[in-house]
Amino acid sequence: MTRKSLFLFCILFISLPLFSYGFYDYEEEEEENVYVDDYGFSDDEDFGSVIKEKEGTEAAESSEENLNNPDWGLQPSYWEHPQLTYEDYSFATEKTYAARVTEKKVNIRSGPSTSTKKKSVVHKDDVLYVRGFDQELQNVDGPGYWLLVSEAERSDPIGWIYSKYLDIDHNLYPGRFSFVKTQTDSKGNLSLLLKLSRCYGDTSYVDVILWKNAGQDFYTFTWGPVNPEFKYYDVPGTFIWNPENNSIKHVSYTGGGYDSLWVTFTDDMEYLLQDAGRSSTARLLNIYETATDTLIFSGNYYKDIFLDGKTLVVAEIYNSWNIGNGYISKESIKKAEEFKNQLSYENRDKGEILVRYKLNLDTLKMEYINCILSVAQ
Repeated sequence: MTRKSLFLFCILFISLPLFSYGFYDYEEEEEENVYVDDYGFSDDEDFGSVIKEKEGTEAAESSEENLNNPDWGLQPSYWEHPQLTYEDYSFATEKTYAARVTEKKVNIRSGPSTSTKKKSVVHKDDVLYVRGFDQELQNVDGPGYWLLVSEAERSDPIGWIYSKYLDIDHNLYPGRFSFVKTQTDSKGNLSLLLKLSRCYGDTSYVDVILWKNAGQDFYTFTWGPVNPEFKYYDVPGTFIWNPENNSIKHVSYTGGGYDSLWVTFTDDMEYLLQDAGRSSTARLLNIYETATDTLIFSGNYYKDIFLDGKTLVVAEIYNSWNIGNGYISKESIKKAEEFKNQLSYENRDKGEILVRYKLNLDTLKMEYINCILSVAQ
């Protein structure tokens, strides 16, 4: 080898590592303030790659400002969404979306957070049906959304899973409502016309029915599969509309249903109350803790709940079915039979006897009011 060839070989040998380093341009960083992602192998631990929390960043400050904005419940996150057009992606118009699990074992959570209770575990290639998106973009081993899922297309939701662990379009993000105007139908029912802005330039106008309790200054409406325009990447649940400034805020992922007439809250938003459909001559009533979506009471009411602060009026139905299945208390049976003995034989066949109570939501104690003879609602 000549001196010139040897010199060129040495230059090439020295510069090669520099060239390689500039091409890949990455290094491992020491992890601080960390938590782990949400797939694991037991109920006690989460296993997965460790990620760094973003603290004190300009982006985080922007996110905090959005969260404190009282005029809007569905705030844009500090991750920038892709600016794509409607034609870039032909997305499904279904109310649910079938997606496969992409990791070996993934936790199903009771709420859209790693801090909520683990309900079950799903496995790679299991199929889940997406039924809604969380309203806030999160960072669990990468940016994404929590998804409300079920095990079958028409079954009830089983919980929440992080979008990273499903085979789904990761550019999707939930729609945002904005006020257009109020409307009144021929029967005097008040509704809202809303603009719903979704990803990929998809914009539509939807009409939602409003509900308001006497004495309250806000209205409620629900959004979910019962609404014809609902899509699986919308935020499901119950919203409130403030007529003073036309602000719209998402309050709970509970609410709505094919048999439900209304959903409302106590004045302090601590409890959600939902009409859950017809049951003989009374109607079903479910009550939840708003913060956790935990069901705390299931029963009946007749015509009106007469909500007053933290109390309302509920009813137990006196009939053979409820007696045989233990759906009515011994006290109510006794009160109903005393009331029945006071009725004429003619009136006994006109309806069912309801035993009414005043229910305290904080203590769940019931105070007897009276018995009435009900007719179908």
